[in-house]
Amino acid sequence: MRKLNYLPSNDISIDQQLLVGWFVLHPVGESLHTGDLPARAPEPIDPFYPEDPTLQIGVAYWKKTDTHASHMFAMHRSARINSMIEITNPMFKSKVLVKVVGRIPPTYKDDIALVVSPAVAKKLGVLDPRFRAEMRFVE
Repeated sequence: MRKLNYLPSNDISIDQQLLVGWFVLHPVGESLHTGDLPARAPEPIDPFYPEDPTLQIGVAYWKKTDTHASHMFAMHRSARINSMIEITNPMFKSKVLVKVVGRIPPTYKDDIALVVSPAVAKKLGVLDPRFRAEMRFVE
């Protein structure tokens, strides 16, 4: 927004006019698709590796004062790093798919199976720092 409006700082004033988008001078015409549509929808892509995923039920933890409040990530003791882990909050049946960025540090208690970012906790509807979670992942 600053670059588009050539603003030197983030400060704006009341009644200041700002550019917030653009106008398409030459809109795209009708669809370029000339063939028949597929008979059925493609199969959904499974976010997991070809192996059978592991299902684990355990205690998850999130730190309310974490500085990475907007990032979605998790740390797990045995899941593959850089793989995806599906986390379910059994209380609300809400699910989220996040990337495993590393192992849980040894400073955490042994009963904690998963550490998630505040953004993940918010998506799951979690209020308490410790909560029960169902995890599906590849080891």
